[in-house]
Amino acid sequence: MRYIVAIDEGTTSTRAMLYDLKKRSFVDSLNKPIKQIYPQPAWVEQNASEIYANTLANLIEMIELCPAPEEIAGIGITNQRETVVAWDRRSGHPVGNAIVWQCRRTSDFCASVPPARAAEIADKTGLKVDAYFSASKIKWILEHSAAARRLLAEGNLCVGTIDSYLIFKLTEGRSFVTDYTNASRTMLFDIEKLRWDDSLLAYFGIPREVLPEPVPSTAVVGAFRYGGREYPLAGVAGDQQAALFGQGCLKAGTAKITYGTGMFMLFSTGKRRAKSTAGMLSTVGYSLGNEVCYALEGSVFNVGSVVQWLRDSLFPPQQRERDAGAQSAGYRRRVRYPRLHRAGRALLESGCARRDHGDFARDE
Repeated sequence: MRYIVAIDEGTTSTRAMLYDLKKRSFVDSLNKPIKQIYPQPAWVEQNASEIYANTLANLIEMIELCPAPEEIAGIGITNQRETVVAWDRRSGHPVGNAIVWQCRRTSDFCASVPPARAAEIADKTGLKVDAYFSASKIKWILEHSAAARRLLAEGNLCVGTIDSYLIFKLTEGRSFVTDYTNASRTMLFDIEKLRWDDSLLAYFGIPREVLPEPVPSTAVVGAFRYGGREYPLAGVAGDQQAALFGQGCLKAGTAKITYGTGMFMLFSTGKRRAKSTAGMLSTVGYSLGNEVCYALEGSVFNVGSVVQWLRDSLFPPQQRERDAGAQSAGYRRRVRYPRLHRAGRALLESGCARRDHGDFARDE
């Protein structure tokens, strides 16, 4: 096998890359922006259907651009981490918008958590109680969404981070999992026992059955079916942990800093979980099979997002669309497999016309 497809579902855009293992170089890449939704001050949402549509379109085009699709070894996924999506287990359709990690709607609840409970959360999950993490967002959905409560009563509710949502959709509902790194950002996951914690689930009022199964970052979590082939989904990690691994910070004492939507520093502590006395978070750095390596993390939430806000404030939408179109035309290559291209276009335009994807090709 010669090629790898990488999906990077970030906060402000969905990216895909095709990598040639033999030449050790990128063949091509795509980037589709994601609309940010601000229903109220300090609330941040995204359209989960748009996230999936971008991912599906990018993935199909990367397969079509590949000189030998049969030589694709697998598809890896990295993602914005704490963002939460709720969806219908039967159809894959999302329940409302995704609540983005930047959203502060649950700040008052988090501030009301008793110190003893906050200490328990920190001891088990490595995290401070904050609206940044997933648990309070899931609690909010269960308390405020009648559709989510109805699906819960029927046994048809799924809730997870972006990785679990994309895996579920790309495998047509056959796989409902999350990897250890993403699970470690929920405030519900015991990072030493590597499992959902029953005491924390009870405190936040979240039934275990609505959550995905945690698995190692290197697990083969399913397959994406397209063009008569199955492409393994293998290699899943939260974006900052993926950067830690990709930068080669595999030994204790090595670190990376990423400047993107936010700024994130991760410092590898190896197989030993370290507890910071300086306010840093403990988290799962990555897992190779059942071998887990830990990290300390420090974050600045708004860096690139401030630049995006400034751009959106200063330039009208029409100008941004023209600029984006010119940029896209500048780097996208002509598709070399017209037969596959027609098939991909038909899939994307008809939504669920291809039996391969059924209802999972498009959300209504």
